[in-house]
Amino acid sequence: MWQGAGELWSAVAAAAPDETTRSWTAADIQRRALRILLPKIARPVTALPLDSRVWEEGLPAESRTTLRRGTVARGRVDWPRTALGGWPPTELVYRRRHRRPDTVLANALAWGSETAYGLLAAAPSALTRLEQSAVDRLKVLAGMSDHPALIGLEPQPLAGDDLKALHGSGHPWRDLEAVASSIIALEEHGLDHLAFELLVPDPEMGGKLFHLGVCGEMVYGLQQLGCVVESVRPIGGGQSSDRPAFRTVHAGVEWELYFESAGVWRRANLRQPYLDAVEALRGTSQALSADLLLIDRRGRRALMLECKDSYDPTYVGRGGYHQATTYLVEAQGRLSDTTVSLTIGHAGAVRGISVQPLAGGVVGLAEAGLVAEVVSRFVRGEPLGTTL
Repeated sequence: MWQGAGELWSAVAAAAPDETTRSWTAADIQRRALRILLPKIARPVTALPLDSRVWEEGLPAESRTTLRRGTVARGRVDWPRTALGGWPPTELVYRRRHRRPDTVLANALAWGSETAYGLLAAAPSALTRLEQSAVDRLKVLAGMSDHPALIGLEPQPLAGDDLKALHGSGHPWRDLEAVASSIIALEEHGLDHLAFELLVPDPEMGGKLFHLGVCGEMVYGLQQLGCVVESVRPIGGGQSSDRPAFRTVHAGVEWELYFESAGVWRRANLRQPYLDAVEALRGTSQALSADLLLIDRRGRRALMLECKDSYDPTYVGRGGYHQATTYLVEAQGRLSDTTVSLTIGHAGAVRGISVQPLAGGVVGLAEAGLVAEVVSRFVRGEPLGTTL
């Protein structure tokens, strides 16, 4: 258990697997969190003022009156109270009026200024137009730390009553409350939520990263066999290049690993059957391609993998099977003499491996964590079996 954001950052910094050597500090984690947070709160931040005078004018003062005694009146004399001490008086009782900024708003401004400084320190160098607009306003807010009302004030965390007071205080405090609530939510949702916010990619990137991860497992599987894997070109561009992404040799056999495999048809001087089958379509069609292809240069054996970044069993199983069987039927006897075509899914959707002979080759399904073992067995010519 933890109390406050400081302990939360420390907990994340300490949460490393035993086999991982990592020297992350709580400050490192906090900077990372703030960097991730900026684009998430950029839109509410853009409602904050671009002029420091708006903050100054929005900081109302609260007035307090105290009674003082002295031989010299330094305020309005309270004659009735003065007369109670005898007449003529030996000292005067007078009222002193003090005006100071509203304590709730002053603390909120100090907290906002300190937080803005942290966000700016962690901001990435490349900013979108929205993020740049947010950064411009954060600079104004950070600059308010020099305001006389905040000098010597130690910012305190904003609580529920503070946020309610801000929300009811009009512009710019209501806008600061929206920003504060977004930031506080990150700290209050707990360790799992924070890890999710820090590590999980944007939805549109998930499939690409899963594809890359499976590719890395294939390379690792080859390295486990003692292979020296050569990177032939930058990963990507599989539709436009007929070159593999990686090349290696095992037991005298040269293997090529394609990241997106459409180019292998040009490499083999063959026309993909799909292109002829859909020739009646209006417009042009791109070649179909398995996400990853490991094939020997002699065309005897090929391992084709289709990556499914989903936990939906129907999408992974049925949709993946349709694609895997298509790749198998097209490749068998054309690109290779023996073909294994598998759909790869997350461990949460797929458990182990299942295969079935089909059309002269093998089609099936495997979880991502077994890809390296699948590659090692395939290259060695061993059966994959039903479990690994």
